[in-house]
Amino acid sequence: GEPVGQLSVGSHAFVKALGEPFLRVSPVSFPFGGAGGHPMLASEEAVLYAGELEVGEQGEVVRWNNCSGTYKAADAMCFQTGLPLDKFWALVPGGPPGAAEPGRHWVSAG
Repeated sequence: GEPVGQLSVGSHAFVKALGEPFLRVSPVSFPFGGAGGHPMLASEEAVLYAGELEVGEQGEVVRWNNCSGTYKAADAMCFQTGLPLDKFWALVPGGPPGAAEPGRHWVSAG
């Protein structure tokens, strides 16, 4: 995967602001599916996409999604992030019994 800098292992909130060629990423890590802090990253500016990215032991992007709390960008617009599309995971309805989130589960879209 692509190195993402000096981020710690875990999932980090990110936003892709309009007109910026980079992602704004939180330095705080969370379990996948639980990253927060998107409003602070956005700073009340227009956002093209928001979600979280998971960083692995070697600093690589393990997977990422479009979960950001109050705003959920369309899965089909994920190309706007510049992140590897084969690492995109979508949260979909349904899921196996005992899933971490009843009624929803993660699937790789890559």
